[in-house]
Amino acid sequence: MTHSVSDALRQLHHTYYQSCQRQTGHSPYCDETFVDWPSPCIERIDNEKVYWQAQPQQSEESLFDGVENALELTLHPDIKAFYSAFFAGDITLTIEQQAITLLQVWNREDIERLQENMIGHLLMQKRLKQTPTVFIGTTEDEHQVISICNLSGEVLLETLGKKQRRVLADNLVNFLTRVEPLH
Repeated sequence: MTHSVSDALRQLHHTYYQSCQRQTGHSPYCDETFVDWPSPCIERIDNEKVYWQAQPQQSEESLFDGVENALELTLHPDIKAFYSAFFAGDITLTIEQQAITLLQVWNREDIERLQENMIGHLLMQKRLKQTPTVFIGTTEDEHQVISICNLSGEVLLETLGKKQRRVLADNLVNFLTRVEPLH
């Protein structure tokens, strides 16, 4: 049975939420910077903490047509599926004993900001004559990101501005099923 990116993300969000509940006694939360930023995923706001649970987006992958048109490229389907599946807070995880933060979109405004960042990232890669990638996560090292290769769909640990890349998974679904919650 083939799992879709959306299914793998749904399972990951469920696992993350349950793990957070077990380990902390409450839902995942964001800090006070999210208090005045509405999102369909907000459960409650209490003491400057915004508690959230992932909620399916009602959007389409066509949200990324502007990025594709601006750069004259087609984004890998996994990239579009990843960012158009859920509204949620970022998720802290581990893979291969490395802590990462998997980026998620909070609301429609966040999608617009993401698109601007994607364009900047892809333009920099074009200027440096690098294979195009789109970031989906961060690491403790500010110079490294988790990204998806736009050509192959491989999930990479990428050093920004360099050609240094290490394959973490051959595709996004495999990557999403290998990461572990970190609280």
